[in-house]
Amino acid sequence: MGADGRMEYEFNRHMVELIAADLQRDERIRVVIVNREAKPISLSGRAAAARAAGADLLLSIHHDSVNDRYLKAEGQPDGRVLHYCDRFHGYSVFYSEKNREASQSLDFAKALGAAMRRQGLMPTLHHAEPIKGENRELVNPDLGIYRFDDLIVLKSATMPAALLECGVIVNRAEEAELLTEERQQKAVAAIHQAVTAMEDKLRDD
Repeated sequence: MGADGRMEYEFNRHMVELIAADLQRDERIRVVIVNREAKPISLSGRAAAARAAGADLLLSIHHDSVNDRYLKAEGQPDGRVLHYCDRFHGYSVFYSEKNREASQSLDFAKALGAAMRRQGLMPTLHHAEPIKGENRELVNPDLGIYRFDDLIVLKSATMPAALLECGVIVNRAEEAELLTEERQQKAVAAIHQAVTAMEDKLRDD
C-alpha cells in the first residue's frame, strides 16, 4: 500500500497499460500482458503464461516499499492508519542467476538500469541493507541492479527476465511524483529503450 492508501496493484496496472501501449506502436514488438483480467495467478503461473505466449523477454512491473522497521504510522480523519517512510526513494532492478538465461537476464537488467539513468532517474540502494528481509546482493549500484536468485517469477521464467520496481510508493514525495505523467513517461521511455536493445541483441545472437 502506498503512503496515501492506494494499493500497489493500481500503480502496476496503470504502468503496464502505458508500457504496452507504447511498445505496441513498434512493429517489431508483440506485447502480451500476463493476466490482463486480474484473475488470481501464482508467481510461477505468470512465468508459465509468458512461456505459453512464446515470449522472448519477461518484464515484471512493481512499485516498492521498505522494511517494516522504517515505516511510520499516520492516522487519518476517517479512522484509517496509513504508513509511510520518506527515507528511501528511487527505482531498482532485479534478476535471478537461477533463470535458465541468467546471462541475458543480467543484460536485460543492465539495459533497464542504464535506460532509467538516462531518463534522469536514480536507483535506491536500500535492498542491500544487511537486515532481515533485505540483504540482496547489489551487483551494480550505479544502475540499481540486484541479484535475487529465488524470486519465483524470475527463476521460473524460461526466457530472459527482469523485475523493475518503478519507485518507492511509501515515500510520500515519490508516490506523488509516480502519479504524474512526466515520471510515468520517463519509465515508459526507458523500458522501450531496454526492450528494443534486448530484442536487437537476441536477434543478433
